[in-house]
Amino acid sequence: MMNLQTESLSVGSTGDLVVIQRNSTSGSGRRNRVLLDLIRELRHRRFKVRMFSDRNQLDAFVGRDHVTHRIRCLVAAGGDGTLSSLVNRHPGRAIATLPMGTENLVARHLNMPCNGAVVADVIKDGYVRVFDTAQFGSSCFLLMASAGIDAQVVHRLNAERLGNIRRWTYLRPILQTFLSYGFPKINVTDVNTGKTVCGTHVIVSNFREYGFHLKLNSDADPTDGQLDVCVFQKSSPVRLAIYAIRSIFRTQNGPHLVRFRSQHVSLSATTDSGIVRSGQSEIPLQADGDMGGQLPVDIRIKESSMQLLAHRV
Repeated sequence: MMNLQTESLSVGSTGDLVVIQRNSTSGSGRRNRVLLDLIRELRHRRFKVRMFSDRNQLDAFVGRDHVTHRIRCLVAAGGDGTLSSLVNRHPGRAIATLPMGTENLVARHLNMPCNGAVVADVIKDGYVRVFDTAQFGSSCFLLMASAGIDAQVVHRLNAERLGNIRRWTYLRPILQTFLSYGFPKINVTDVNTGKTVCGTHVIVSNFREYGFHLKLNSDADPTDGQLDVCVFQKSSPVRLAIYAIRSIFRTQNGPHLVRFRSQHVSLSATTDSGIVRSGQSEIPLQADGDMGGQLPVDIRIKESSMQLLAHRV
């Protein structure tokens, strides 16, 4: 099922105001110069620009009666976390992305460069593509969520984070987690069919893009109304390291790897004997590279819930 929609900008189509959310912990000096380029290019195209690093201040500004109807779009100047935050806080708003983070996976999907002039042209053109998101609890993720060892890495990294994240920043928490993680069992249930699979590491994808260019759910399509689920039934640090290296080149399959698609999945902790644990567990969840709490969790697709400005296709 395809629900991809492309249309001229309908939200604030006559607006002359562009509101930028800047992530103050993303980007180097060079990328900050790109942000200044974007502001200059937008003003050259006769847009008015307001920029905020404080999320609460941006939200208050956007909510003003005399402002909201003037807004052409919001801009996420940062990584995927900055974009995810804007989508969650301002559903229904058209959003452009200026990729200034570490991975920038949504921008990669859109072929959007870290270039102020290009992003300003996209905003001026006003072409919107509509994508699915996925809801867990009261929040939505854009790209993917996972439970297991990589979620533990994210939790450990965020607990120690002091500034900008680079790829090498992951090395210490990866090594610490690989030496200590116990691989507790997880039940993954397709709520619509009742089918349950047990594993130790679960990845639920909306987009095919994944960090470090790994091809884990490479058939995932953010316009098909489905989530792509990958369950590792047997895991160990060595097994996962080999799988990750191979996944740089192509999607892997095997006897202890289960894949399926679903609109609604439930993840819960289980004992070795298969009894589902009640209440909150210690198994971590991450979503779009940020901490997402612990299991249990329900994840369901939200079709056509995100509007992103993009190049015409």
